[in-house]
Order: sequence, then C-alpha cells, then structure tokens
Amino acid sequence: SVKNKFSRQIGAVGAKTMEKLMDLNIMIVGAGPVGMEAIKCISLLGIKSLHVVDKDKLTKKQKQHIYYHSETAKTLGENATEFSKHLNSSLIVNNCKSIDMSYIVKNNINAVIITKISNYDILNIDKFCVENNVKLILGINYELEGYVFSNFNNHTITDKDGEFCVSGFVEEYTKTEETINITVEKLDNNVLSTKGKLVSGIN
Repeated sequence: SVKNKFSRQIGAVGAKTMEKLMDLNIMIVGAGPVGMEAIKCISLLGIKSLHVVDKDKLTKKQKQHIYYHSETAKTLGENATEFSKHLNSSLIVNNCKSIDMSYIVKNNINAVIITKISNYDILNIDKFCVENNVKLILGINYELEGYVFSNFNNHTITDKDGEFCVSGFVEEYTKTEETINITVEKLDNNVLSTKGKLVSGIN
C-alpha cells in the first residue's frame, strides 16, 4: 500500500504534505548528470507523474557522466524514463520530445525543472510559467560552477526567521588522479544581500 511504501517519508513530512506530493505532475528538462539526480529524487518522492525532455543521443561519452544507462535506450530521455520506472514502478513516466506549452497545460504540470539550457528560450518559458501558475526551477552545472534560479510565482512566506545566506567563491582547487580538493573562501559581505535570508514559503 501507499502508506507502507512511503511510511518513513510520511513520518518525516506528514500525511497532508504526502497527499500534496502524490498529486504533483513534474516536467524535467535535461537528463544528463544534474537531470539524472533530479529524476532520481523526484521519482522516489512519490509524485503522480514525471515528464522527461531530452532527445540528445545516449553516447559512450554521455554514459561516462551518468550512473545509470540502459542497454536499449537511444536517447537520454529514454534512458531517464527507464531509470525512473525502475525506481518507482507505480509512477506515471512520459518521455517527451520537446518543451510543448500546450502539453504542460493539458497534463496539469505543476513545476518545470530545467537542467539543460541548450536551444531553449528560458525567458519565454519563465513568462509562460508565470502566466499559467507553473513553478520553474533552473539548475545548471558546468564543471565546478553551478547556477540555480527559481520562480514560484505568488507565494506566502511562512518561515519568518530564515537563515542568513552565505556567499563565497572557490579560491583554488588541486587535482590528483583520485580526488579534487576545493578551497572555499567565505566572503565577509553577502554578495546577494547583506540582509538576505533563505526562507521557505507555501503557495
């Protein structure tokens, strides 16, 4: 049963939150290293449906960067779809050829998570998501650099205290055959905001 399957998660987040999660429809764009990790976490979360967009070919080079690869999949999207079904057989998973705005509306997509920006008009996607009350998360990683952007539209802040943001930069790194050691220097002043805080909210 669902209760037994997600008993630990229900214990952590509560039955009401679990009910909300089970009604979510998520689209993930990009099924490379970052997308694969997002797909893993989302699949195990207990959502209603997952829609994967990535028509790039599953090449030998691509296989070196992801921890699951199918013997039959020809694209990263097909590979991720199979991976997701393997993790959660009760999850509805669709492999999509492109970001189709009408498809997002038709399938009641609640959030779009973009992990690959090649050939996508991010500004128009963001505008569409705002107009249709679809949450948007952009998470991009290149080598040792990463970027995260989110637009949850209108929402209410419930965490009044929050946590102060911490800004810093990678000062240097050393690479050996087995490891990469990174030295991070924290900044005295917050680059984002001297009074900025990380807060949580609800829709």
